[in-house]
Amino acid sequence: MSRILVLGGGFSGVVAAERLAKELGAGHQITLVSRSNRFVFYPAMVRLAIGSAEPDDVSFDLREAMFDRRIRFVEAEVAHIDPAQQKVTLTGDEFEGTLGYDFLICALGRRLATEQIPGFYEYAHHLLTVEAALDFGEAIRNFH
Repeated sequence: MSRILVLGGGFSGVVAAERLAKELGAGHQITLVSRSNRFVFYPAMVRLAIGSAEPDDVSFDLREAMFDRRIRFVEAEVAHIDPAQQKVTLTGDEFEGTLGYDFLICALGRRLATEQIPGFYEYAHHLLTVEAALDFGEAIRNFH
């Protein structure tokens, strides 16, 4: 049995974990680690903002979805990767410690440095979260 650890609960990580679970069968342990239990399909955020989609159309609960696919889900942040020891240190409310692996997939994605723009979160409309997309749509509808 191989221990496969997938870091990142975005599109790449979820697709990789699901594909491996389907292809490899029950003889392997697949764990998906994500800092959030919500998967958000960002390309659909515009549809959410303009009112042609609902929040459940653009996001879903990762824990529930992974359970149905025989994938262990851990909500935590990656603190350190030790390739020599084949271990990843995680931190979070749900899990704090190390996980060992035989195979590692890093699908951690991008991180926008919006904190570098003073006032971004206080004053800008954006599509970076479901709530922000809904607020953006409301601002558009109320714009005169």
